[in-house]
Amino acid sequence: MKSQGIPIKAVWLQDWVGTYHFPEGVRLLWNWSLNRNHYPKWDEMVDGWEKDGVRPMVYMNPYFANLTGNAQIAENLFKDADSKGFFLKTDTEHDNSTSYLIQSLSIKFAMVDFSNPNAAKWAKDVIKNNMIKTARSVGWMADFAEYTPMDVKYSGFKGSPLTYHNRYPFEWAKANKEAIAEAHKEDEVVYFMRAGSTMSPGQTSLFWMGDQLPTFDRYDGLHSALIGLLNGGMSGFALGHSDIGGYTSLNDTANLMYVRRDEQILIRWMEMSAFSDAIFRTHPSNNPALNA
Repeated sequence: MKSQGIPIKAVWLQDWVGTYHFPEGVRLLWNWSLNRNHYPKWDEMVDGWEKDGVRPMVYMNPYFANLTGNAQIAENLFKDADSKGFFLKTDTEHDNSTSYLIQSLSIKFAMVDFSNPNAAKWAKDVIKNNMIKTARSVGWMADFAEYTPMDVKYSGFKGSPLTYHNRYPFEWAKANKEAIAEAHKEDEVVYFMRAGSTMSPGQTSLFWMGDQLPTFDRYDGLHSALIGLLNGGMSGFALGHSDIGGYTSLNDTANLMYVRRDEQILIRWMEMSAFSDAIFRTHPSNNPALNA
């Protein structure tokens, strides 16, 4: 792209934390800290990019996996937050002190309890120290936040968990916005989200349309991404974009219609994004080796 004179603002590396091969494809290690085993020359790489005015963008979500024993992990954030009681808790008669663990396919994780001011501060410190300072990131995908269970216990909210479910992505967005402000990077850093509530536009700098299939259809493919952008714009979510080429790719062995991203869908998606999106961003997908 550089040799063709195409302007580049950032290189998005969601695998800055390292990766693991799960049955459903390549997934990230949900420990939001620079993995120097995976990127041993990160600083040298970023130094080179900055000479061309290019910065890294990374990835984070409010979920933390227990990766105790994983040789790639230098800083076990799950263990730190769990020991301090910063995760949402189980809500049972005899045990309301245990972190609530949720399964996302092959990943088991806990969620930050944003109703606890100390937990929110801890999450903001992770953003400021690990993502802005250490990774020198100019932005990130602030993913997820829509998984909040209905039988969970909040430390600082006494109402029904049902009523907090749509508030959770708002609080997750708020934590990102406040962390950037506290780091004095408001004019430099942008984060993008898919989950939200009616009040999210006031806390979120950019949205994206979620994980489409690498197809043309209007149900969950290219067409649906355009519909999402239009509906979002009419609903106050003015700045949005989609994963160029789609995201969710299935192995050939699944024997299903939607399998992989070919060159045609990638090129057509690039054309759509060039004329419809607030940001032009590609995605390696959950199965990078299968896809154009």
